[in-house]
Amino acid sequence: MHGSLNRNRVTALVFICLGAALLYVALTFKPGYVDDSLVMGPMSYPKWLLIGWITFSIIYLVTGKNRECGVDLTKSARPLLAALAVITAYFFLFPFLGLPLATFLFLVAFCFLEGMRDFKVVIPVAGFTATMFWLVFEAVLRISMPRGIMDLLG
Repeated sequence: MHGSLNRNRVTALVFICLGAALLYVALTFKPGYVDDSLVMGPMSYPKWLLIGWITFSIIYLVTGKNRECGVDLTKSARPLLAALAVITAYFFLFPFLGLPLATFLFLVAFCFLEGMRDFKVVIPVAGFTATMFWLVFEAVLRISMPRGIMDLLG
């Protein structure tokens, strides 16, 4: 058993567990304000993404071989985990903060994480992108997205 549990398979198991936890949240999310006639709710797209994530992680688990990797991945582990933490925070805060605010904060955090520190560029781009996401989902696709704390403002 020790020989079959290598770094690739451990990585796949971690991603399967994380994907299962996120999929559980997506499946149990009950917005309560979505019109029942809507075909797609606010969590339909994340559900399909997470199902794909888990599927590819299972494929990676099954096909993961014990071979030497030509690239040293230890240097990228910390940035990868930081990016994963920001994405996970976005996923969990999305229902509470709402689409516009959660997306704005996610983009600012992700840009900062990736080394973009010029807030004269980051803030307007994040604001514009969050606004466009809101327009596409709410106005164009007519998918009612969580407003979160925006409901307190009216």
